Amino acid sequence: NASAQDESALAKLGQSIVGKDVGEIRVAVALILFVIVLIAEGGIIYGAVSSSIIALGRNPMARKIIRREMIQVSFVALAVLLAGLGAVYAVLWF
Repeated sequence: NASAQDESALAKLGQSIVGKDVGEIRVAVALILFVIVLIAEGGIIYGAVSSSIIALGRNPMARKIIRREMIQVSFVALAVLLAGLGAVYAVLWF
């Protein structure tokens, strides 16, 4: 099977994710998009944790409010992650 040996690692990765042949360019675009999503996720989480620590240091009595805000930010981060993964899958599928 010469065609299976000729495929690049990117083409094999794309095929293993979506189950059909995918071009190397689309896999590379999907990887770049995934890295951008991970950077955005890191920024969201870092900003939330950093501001929570500062707010807790300024007002320890606001612990319940800060916890609620962290839960809300976690849901936003999860939504961004799911949307990013959906976009990556869409790039590979269509």
